[in-house]
Amino acid sequence: MTYLVLKWLHLVSVLLFSSGMLVTPWLVNGLCTRPRTDTQQAFLENVRGYHRKITSVAILLVWGLGLAMAQSAQWWSHPWFRAKLLVALLLSAQHGAISGRLRHLCREPERTFPPLRFPWFALGMTIAAGLVVFKPSI
Repeated sequence: MTYLVLKWLHLVSVLLFSSGMLVTPWLVNGLCTRPRTDTQQAFLENVRGYHRKITSVAILLVWGLGLAMAQSAQWWSHPWFRAKLLVALLLSAQHGAISGRLRHLCREPERTFPPLRFPWFALGMTIAAGLVVFKPSI
């Protein structure tokens, strides 16, 4: 029963994390290529607040619950799990890049940035989900 609760909480956390990671670049890209008005800057502050309070907390839960499930099921030596850990690390790095961009956008309203380009996030999530569902012997 404990494993099923961990799995459910992990899945909910993954959904929250994924939604923030997919929506944030889309919301931000229209505002980062030119200096921003006060209204646009306030909007970016709100997006950053959501990202910090929801997406960042969700990634912490994803990691904590995922590692707890791995310990519970003793997956450490399984090749599919090691591959999933690598994908999870890359997705975490993307989260860090988006968080950093949001921080800079909020602190420097006059500065312009190139748009965020993270097409790999959806691919990474697809690979991670496939590794979990199929558990290949790689």
